Amino acid sequence: MLITMSEPQAIIQELLGRTNMVMAGKRVLILGYGPAGRAVADRIHAMGGLTWVADPNLGRLREAAAAGHRTGPGPDPEIVLALDEAYEAALAPPEAVLYGIHGMVDVTGLEPLGRARDGLASYRLPAGGAVHVFEATTPEAAPWRRGLEKIGWAARAMPVLNALTAGMRLDGLTVGLVLVLEPKTANLALALRSAGARVIVHCPGESTSGDVAEALAREGVTVYADPAATARQDRELALRLLGEGLDVLVDDGSDVIRLAHAEDLVKGLIGAAEETTSGLRPLRVMAAAGQLRIPVLAVNDARSKYLFDNVHGTGQSCVLAALDLTDLKIAGAVCAVAGYGNVGQGVARYARALGARVVVSEVDPFAALRAHHDGYEVRTLLDACHEADLVFSATGVAGTVTAEHLARLKPGAVVAVAGGVEGEVAATGRADIAVLAGGECVNCAAAEGNPIEIMDLSLSVQALAIDHLVRHGSRLSPGVHPMPSDLDERVARAKLAALGAGLDAATAEQRAFLDRGLS
Repeated sequence: MLITMSEPQAIIQELLGRTNMVMAGKRVLILGYGPAGRAVADRIHAMGGLTWVADPNLGRLREAAAAGHRTGPGPDPEIVLALDEAYEAALAPPEAVLYGIHGMVDVTGLEPLGRARDGLASYRLPAGGAVHVFEATTPEAAPWRRGLEKIGWAARAMPVLNALTAGMRLDGLTVGLVLVLEPKTANLALALRSAGARVIVHCPGESTSGDVAEALAREGVTVYADPAATARQDRELALRLLGEGLDVLVDDGSDVIRLAHAEDLVKGLIGAAEETTSGLRPLRVMAAAGQLRIPVLAVNDARSKYLFDNVHGTGQSCVLAALDLTDLKIAGAVCAVAGYGNVGQGVARYARALGARVVVSEVDPFAALRAHHDGYEVRTLLDACHEADLVFSATGVAGTVTAEHLARLKPGAVVAVAGGVEGEVAATGRADIAVLAGGECVNCAAAEGNPIEIMDLSLSVQALAIDHLVRHGSRLSPGVHPMPSDLDERVARAKLAALGAGLDAATAEQRAFLDRGLS
């Protein structure tokens, strides 16, 4: 019934791959601090998880405390890892994800509730609520049903989106979503439809989850996306989207915003929102040249987006996607990261947390110095390539990994793109190295995208951007506009409220000090 892995990397890959959760900030209870428990706990702690350890051996508990893990009572965990001690599922807190190896979890007597999503079986707990337990095998289901399971699983961990769209009214408006088509973005589409909007979704084929696309279509959302579409067909589908009389367009990479301008299809658009660094760059060039004809909100620059999505979301998911696609054991491996912006920082952080030796390359002297002070080796990419087992391009700039870099790699090396634009990695004729996902963004083209809790923040910013454009877009001039700071703060405050976290307020004395000038 249960997964039978004991290798720490495999356990973490299985856990995060099947749940699509973010590890940073997650409350994790580890039952048993033997060899398996110790290795997993230490890596989860390095990834930012809040770790508690339970073990009947007092010596082991002292070791766990010395390593920085909590050993006393704590709040209900969100993840329970039964690694060394037998454990009854009935003792898990409601809505926990329970993972056991070597048959450590007993579900005898619990009422099965079916699957939460692929690989997770749900059981009713005696005191109420449900616990989600890993399955060893996944029963076959129709694609659309698998898609609905994934959408429902994501919805349970997206409280911010649910809260911020609850009172939103978009009646009579048509919204086009050009985002990676997977369970989290499907929840944004459904939330906007619940707010009264007509929602049309488009996504390039390589970033489309077919089961989610089928599920959305069955729910009555218009979907212009096909996992098997060619580049030419993707363009035709994007043009069909633009022909639907959109009021607001949400883009990922600004390809469709630029297509709308190239084909003179911006008439009637109130405005657009763009969520990526690489997408905003050409839009700012267009604005400076007087070519941008609509207002665009820079969703990517909202703190609720880039501080979490780029670092924790893209960082974690790209590293794990690369490991899922290969047999690479990253502990002790050399990982070269090209670019130390927010995405590169996240990739470096999660690769190091899993045991890699990380080398950073940069063209920006300040970013290079930051990497140095964060404890990484800083070298040129060409110098790093000769010993790298895994190379990540995290710049969002074409021509980052050149043919010369690829020629320097040793046989068996792996190259992946995190974030990504077309041409970021050069074509290679070498059969002894692997460029993952054809050089596309590896977490979107070959995995499930960023973790659910992280996308809850990013998609909430998108939802508020849509609402802001509907209310105020007619008064905004063509150009790239910052996301209003009060809306950005609403997202952060809603997330803290969902976490039950406390937040101090500035005193009158502190406010007076901050407002004081020369006197």
